Amino acid sequence: MAKADELFRRYGYGKTTVADIAEELGMSPANIYKFFPSKSAIVESTADRNVAHMMEIVQKIVRSRKNSLHRLEEMVVAIYHFHQELFRNERQIYKLILAAMEEEWSCIDRYNEFLLQTVRDLVKDGVASGEFRSAHPDDTAQTLLDCLSVALHPHLRHKWNYDETDERVRQQVRFLGKALK
Repeated sequence: MAKADELFRRYGYGKTTVADIAEELGMSPANIYKFFPSKSAIVESTADRNVAHMMEIVQKIVRSRKNSLHRLEEMVVAIYHFHQELFRNERQIYKLILAAMEEEWSCIDRYNEFLLQTVRDLVKDGVASGEFRSAHPDDTAQTLLDCLSVALHPHLRHKWNYDETDERVRQQVRFLGKALK
């Protein structure tokens, strides 16, 4: 997986073949197929690895002892930065993640459910601490994700400028925070 990821980053997942991966590892393509049924499975595993990395970053933020709104803001900014970093410096992996989103791969389904659960938990924590007014956690979490879709998926917005500062993203979360209070 590490070698496939490296080649996908260098040449793109579309141009990298199973034979390329096998050659880099000093083995035959048949040996690769013992572990993966197809190139698509390798590509999806690479996407899954990158999505899992983003989820680890989010989990670290959410586990902090800050208030719920602060954790929500830092989570959204971190996701925005992740997309920004891929767009600027890892263009081939950025394209891979876009394909995963557009084609609704299972790793994206898991990620979306993870985000929903994470925001749901932040809402529950905020209500329990008195930071947020009483709210239905499921509905509120989904509404927040809908409202933050541009920050969480900036590539969906026409003419999004990745060079913008994260202050715009922070303003979106703060605006929603006022509604939660």
